[in-house]
Amino acid sequence: MDPSILDGFSLDAIRAFSPNSFVAVTAGAFLLAAALTALGVPGTIVPLSFTAGAILGAELGGAAVAAGGAVGSQGMMLAARHFLRDRTREKLGNHLIRVEEAFARGGAWYVLFLRVVGAPNAVLTGACALLPITPAKFALTSFVGLLPAAMIASSMGSSF
Repeated sequence: MDPSILDGFSLDAIRAFSPNSFVAVTAGAFLLAAALTALGVPGTIVPLSFTAGAILGAELGGAAVAAGGAVGSQGMMLAARHFLRDRTREKLGNHLIRVEEAFARGGAWYVLFLRVVGAPNAVLTGACALLPITPAKFALTSFVGLLPAAMIASSMGSSF
């Protein structure tokens, strides 16, 4: 690769561009996070937050990526619930009953805890598609649970 291709491409050049298209850059960070999360690409929140923090600033970059991650997870959960829930429940039979009972009592807290500690998105989202949690609770707890990691990473990115 010819290194001259990267001449003029720097973080300063991106920052100079972003005030002119602030809404577009913010929407781009949100949509990229949503798409990658919905497709089940692992480990997207931290690097995207770092990059968004460097371009948009700590608060807006982290919030945009966390919101995009929550929307992407929501889309993945609704798709899995629609296409896979009945088939999977038939195969698992009565093995889900105890988990469903526990989840019915405190499912939002489980999702929040697992988001904060960094459980794999595809596993957590797939499990929630089978269990009794409302889409609104899932979206809210996903956003709140993704927010700490996104804000820390975007804060680190904003220091560049």
